This record gives sequence, C-alpha cells and structure tokens, in this order.
Amino acid sequence: MVSHPTKSKKPTLDELVFSALSQLQVLQYNPRSIRRHQTVWRKLLSFAQQQDYKGKLREQLILDFLAHHQIDPQLPTQSLPGWKMHAGHSLKLLWHFHRFGYFERGSVRAASCSIPSAMRKSLEEYKDYCEKERHLSPFTVNEYIRQTSVFLDFLSKR
Repeated sequence: MVSHPTKSKKPTLDELVFSALSQLQVLQYNPRSIRRHQTVWRKLLSFAQQQDYKGKLREQLILDFLAHHQIDPQLPTQSLPGWKMHAGHSLKLLWHFHRFGYFERGSVRAASCSIPSAMRKSLEEYKDYCEKERHLSPFTVNEYIRQTSVFLDFLSKR
C-alpha cells in the first residue's frame, strides 16, 4: 500500500504565529501594533498548551479561547479591558493568515511614502488631470493620489 502525502502543508500553531509576526514586520506595522497582536497570540499559544492542544490552528480553538477569556465578539471592543480589546481583530488576522498564507495592510499613509523627485511632477500632473479633466470629487482624487503614491514608493524601493 502506498501512502500519499497530505495536500495541506499548514504550519503548526507556533510556526503560524512566528510567520504572522514576521509578516507584520515586513508590512512595517507600528511596533505598538505588533506588540498588541503578539500579546493576544502569545495568550492563544499558552491557552493551547494548557488545553494540551497540538497541531494546526482550528476555528474551535479560537472559539474556546474567546469563551475561556469571556470575550464576546458581538460586543463593542471599547467595552473590553486591556488586551481583550484587540483580541477579536488579532485572531481574525491570524485566521486569515492561516487560511490564505498572507494578509495585507489595511491602509498606508501617503505622507510616509518617499516619492522620487523625478516622479513628483508626473504625480502632480495626474492630480490635475483627475480634477480638471475627469472632474472627480476631492475624496476620489485624494484616494487615487494615495494609491498611486504607495505604488510609486514601492517602485522607488526596487
């Protein structure tokens, strides 16, 4: 009889948390945000160890963790004290990372982007085009410029 390797090569919980923390650093999350996620995930790891849980992340583990710490995802997060305030978001992020192998940063400030001077003139011309030729709303123009700035910042770092 021939044994077939499993199709899914999902990492263990420890490996998953380590990889997710690395991804946060790659995406240049604020160190304070990284510590918040790390705190929640460390508590999840310790809970899993106490429950003698071995293996990959499972939805039931997350639900048991939330129930054990009396965290109701339906309640507003402001009503929860300390690290529990961030638990729901952190666990959703970890679950997404587990399922898809990546996560994306929600928003990037265009002010933190470094756009080379050679590209700034083109960006200004594009902004004028959006405002005067396409008659876009100020909000839409700002969003287009923000997205383009992030892309130009990415290109300048290559």
